[in-house]
Amino acid sequence: MAEQKDFVGRVVGAASQGAVGAVVAASLSAVTEPIVNSILVKRVPLSEAVKELDPERVKRFLQTTLATNFIKFPFFEAT
Repeated sequence: MAEQKDFVGRVVGAASQGAVGAVVAASLSAVTEPIVNSILVKRVPLSEAVKELDPERVKRFLQTTLATNFIKFPFFEAT
């Protein structure tokens, strides 16, 4: 019985570490990806790409990356 509690504790711990990793990675991606896309697609300098950064666009991208990262990150931590 003690082994099963230890197993459940490890699974919950790995899932929570994965959730934290998912939020951090999604937050970083939501800010940097629009900047990188502007630089690569529009061929604008970094300073102009940062000025063009729109909070609404970041918010929409964050929703997408959070959903995707919550699917994959907890599984990475469990293995």
